[in-house]
Amino acid sequence: MKIRSDFVTNSSSYSSVVITIQSKKLADLLKAYRADTLYPDLFIRNGQVSIHEDEVADAWENPPEHLDQLIDRLISGLCYSNKDWEDRTAMIQELRDRKGELTDSIQKADWKFEDGSYGEFEVDDGDQERSYHFKRNKDGTITEKSTGQGGLENAQESDDPLYRGAGRKALEKQMGRPFDQVEQVVLSGSTFVLTGVFWHCGDDREKIQALIAKKGGRTTGAVSGRTTYLVVGDLGGFGMKKIEQVALQNAKGKNVKIIGEEELFQALESGE
Repeated sequence: MKIRSDFVTNSSSYSSVVITIQSKKLADLLKAYRADTLYPDLFIRNGQVSIHEDEVADAWENPPEHLDQLIDRLISGLCYSNKDWEDRTAMIQELRDRKGELTDSIQKADWKFEDGSYGEFEVDDGDQERSYHFKRNKDGTITEKSTGQGGLENAQESDDPLYRGAGRKALEKQMGRPFDQVEQVVLSGSTFVLTGVFWHCGDDREKIQALIAKKGGRTTGAVSGRTTYLVVGDLGGFGMKKIEQVALQNAKGKNVKIIGEEELFQALESGE
């Protein structure tokens, strides 16, 4: 919180931020709208988005606390600027529309904001630095840490490498329900919907879909009454809409099963 002091005549408002987000999908989207040429502090290179502001960075003063907030905070920062161009509205709308997909694609993110203001713009000591760190580790776990206002720190790391992300128990908690117990995933003649990040095949959806098709199955983009399985990878804070769609279909008497990434690939490897 900034504190006004009427006893100080020499004062300055100063803040800086360094943000790096590793996501090819996000980088490609922003590049397509020429965001890196219209925002002088935004850089795109090798699938990474970077923002460096070392004078007045108030637009970026609120780092996310969790991954599912990152795209929203990015949008807020981009909207803070008075810059405008023909495709800006379309870019912001696409960021919102693809929020889940973009969030799932983020491999690493760092956001560090520092407020060095003094005098009438002085801030409490605990508010001078705010940061967020997220990383998908090589062993399949996730590391996430945030330091918010007041200097409070939250950190967590996934506990179960089976699903190579949030962990099976964490995913079930996030979904608000357990995975369905399936003795055998039937590939031939079944319809699959995929959601989340899949660590198998490097999250190459086309490759995964081709593997399913080779075994006689098919994939679609949305859950319907014809869906056999919803396959859940690392949700990264998203994917709940499709899980809710499964509940709606099953309430109509359908029998859509929710399974994990490992069950699907065990079936693919065994040739079932």
